[in-house]
Amino acid sequence: MCLTYYKPLNLCIFALVSDIVVHSIHQSGNKKVFNQLVSHRITANNELIPTQLAVSQAKADKDKLLVCLAV
Repeated sequence: MCLTYYKPLNLCIFALVSDIVVHSIHQSGNKKVFNQLVSHRITANNELIPTQLAVSQAKADKDKLLVCLAV
């Protein structure tokens, strides 16, 4: 599993063996609350292990998030 935090949008991105999951992070009192925004399945029979993860916003459209995963 790989994990990265994208500070400009306050997002936490997890790359699991079979999916990529994006959570927003909010402070609620003394604890952090994770709300799942999107989940994308990599493949049904994935045998690859994520090793590195990079996240950025698309230059042409600031509403789009680019997630690059190395396996």
